[in-house]
Amino acid sequence: MTKSPTTKRPRLALWLKLIVTVGLVAYLYVRLRTQMGQVFASLANAQLAFLVAALLNNLIVRYVMACQTSFAMRVHGVHYPALRLFGINLRTLFYGFFLPGDISSMGVKWYLISRIGGLRAQTFATLAYLRLLNLTVLVSVGLIAMVAKSPFDSLVLLLGCLGLLLVLILATIAIHLRAAEAVFAWIKRVPFYRHVPAAVAQRINTLHDAFLSFSSLDSWSVAGLWAMGLAIKIAITISFWLISMALGLDLGLISLLWIHSVVELVQLLPISFSGIGTREISVIYMLGLFAISEADGLSFSLIIFGLRIVVVLVGGLIILADWLSLGRES
Repeated sequence: MTKSPTTKRPRLALWLKLIVTVGLVAYLYVRLRTQMGQVFASLANAQLAFLVAALLNNLIVRYVMACQTSFAMRVHGVHYPALRLFGINLRTLFYGFFLPGDISSMGVKWYLISRIGGLRAQTFATLAYLRLLNLTVLVSVGLIAMVAKSPFDSLVLLLGCLGLLLVLILATIAIHLRAAEAVFAWIKRVPFYRHVPAAVAQRINTLHDAFLSFSSLDSWSVAGLWAMGLAIKIAITISFWLISMALGLDLGLISLLWIHSVVELVQLLPISFSGIGTREISVIYMLGLFAISEADGLSFSLIIFGLRIVVVLVGGLIILADWLSLGRES
């Protein structure tokens, strides 16, 4: 039996990402193989206290994200405990570590949260809205910091970020201006829509109502969601600062605000597994602008990756505890 094109495409994407990941790692090894001794020495001499603080800070970030999601879900008339969503965030990190791309991880998170109350459309709308919001905060804060302290001689990257920021701001504003209603009204006018099964049409209407719910948020609620997005951005940057302190690197918090934004945007590119390779290259390049050696840049990136693995393992332990509890119940 021949395989359908829809089956082949995902497998092709997986193989392409695997090839890109291996290629990026090979490039880094060839480029830095003579400096690996410096990398290992830098990692060995890193101050443990700052690394532990960075790890704890990463866990705090995941909890603030859970609080933000819990607060946003209230627009749909439900209250999910932040602690429960915090556990889901950690589980998502574990599953997402083995999946190709950020979209796959978001799919896992959507599935785990929607299982709580069966609110699939509402959960999807909430996660999409928060992703737009947090990306807008990421880019805008990074731009402000870049303008305040940037070593670039060219404005190409700055203009690119401004373009992305404009798109994100327009998309977020569109949700609050009931633009979703206009989009769904246009969908219903398409001749194809008349042939859509009733069950599918009902799901489209439910999704429309879920997105439209965010246009009814009052100013204080919107401000609260944005404040939590800003807190997430600053907290992650503090983790970067703690890593720089652990390695004894001279990097200011303002510089790290936009360095983190650039690195995070590069990691979102769906071209490698878990950002492997793309993260290392972007960190090495960004820190190189501040006269940080490539060896120290790689050490910095490996610590970011190492801290993520530790958090992933915490998520794995939670999943293991779930399985054991299910085994005892059965």
